[in-house]
Amino acid sequence: MAAGTIRKDSQLATVGPYAWTRNPLYFGSFLLSVGFAIMSANWIAAAALMIPSLVIYPNVIRNEEGHLERLFPEDFRSYRDNVPRFLPRLRRYQGSFSFKQYMANREYNTALGFGAVLAVFIVKWRLI
Repeated sequence: MAAGTIRKDSQLATVGPYAWTRNPLYFGSFLLSVGFAIMSANWIAAAALMIPSLVIYPNVIRNEEGHLERLFPEDFRSYRDNVPRFLPRLRRYQGSFSFKQYMANREYNTALGFGAVLAVFIVKWRLI
């Protein structure tokens, strides 16, 4: 939903999942990591899946928010004051999804990665 809503660097995304959290793509990726960590049933694999989210995302989010504040100074400050950084605050969905925008943002790479990791877990499950 987020990838089909955002128009990177040309318009501040504040609708759809961006009304719930300022970082829905990272939050969604984090949830995928948690799910795969649980599915791995292995502490080492779980740590390997979770550490990037816990170490890399906070810095990336701060950098991106600084970039957005420079691009959209007034709008971003207001948005930042009203929408949580990471953990969503659910509200009624308002927004529209554009498949064309989803493809333009190239977020399908995440879906392909999700499919690949899911396939690995399915093969592991069938072999055990």
